[in-house]
Formats: sequence, structure tokens, C-alpha cells
Amino acid sequence: MFAKLIDGGIHMEYPLTTGQMIDQLKAIEEIAEGVDILGREYCVIKNEHGMNFCSSEGNTKGYAQFILNHNILSARWRIRPRYVKFGTAMNALREGKCKSVTLHHKGKKISFSNVEPIQESLELHHEDDAWLLTWQDLFEGQWTIEY
Repeated sequence: MFAKLIDGGIHMEYPLTTGQMIDQLKAIEEIAEGVDILGREYCVIKNEHGMNFCSSEGNTKGYAQFILNHNILSARWRIRPRYVKFGTAMNALREGKCKSVTLHHKGKKISFSNVEPIQESLELHHEDDAWLLTWQDLFEGQWTIEY
């Protein structure tokens, strides 16, 4: 998991406390952004070794272990998804590694659940049945995996 810390003055856009961010961040799949009360930006990644500071791309080389000091504890966060490609999302769904995958397109989210047979059809869960997608939207879109 990857997190970037943003200032407590941006409460609407960054509504999570540090504790809430740590609880909600899913391993390797999402990124949280934030800034401390002094305006310093941080990035944090959660992996099998715990939590470490990192680059905005998630690289931990040369970065220290994540420490909960006053600045970090008082920061506000938001979690942003880590997008995957269509093939990665479909493989996770087909192999039963997730409960659903979600396409993020034009401000809307469309979830596809694990249905059989996946090669034949996908079940669409969305309030707007008239919303149409092109093949390009599906193949080149931004996908997240829901565990």
C-alpha cells in the first residue's frame, strides 16, 4: 500500500486521520495522499515489512521506516486507488482472487462481479443501465481490484 501525506487544513479533500488511513489502506492496491501541519508532503508504503516512507512511485530505497511522530499523527489523508490494466483485473476476477473489479470511467464506477463463465459474460452492477461502454473504454480504462 502506498500513502502520501497532505496538510490538516484540507479537511474536505483529505478527511481521514492517520489512524483511519492506516486502517483503510489495503496492501498494494491503494495510495493515500497527505501533508503535515508544516506543509511537508510524505509518501508511505505498506508492505510485508510494515510501513515505510517512499517516493511518489512507491520506491522505498533510501527512505526511512514510517514513524508516528506529531507531524504524521496530526496529518490528514485521502486514499486514491491504484489502477491496474484490464488484463490484470480480468485475471484476478477469473482466478477468484477478488470479489469484484471496478472500472472508473468519466466519474462513474462500474463493478463487475465474479460470474460464471467469465469468458461469456460479466454481471453489470450500476444504477444507470443506459450507460454504454466501448471496447476501448474497457480495454484502456482505469480498473481497481476489490478484495
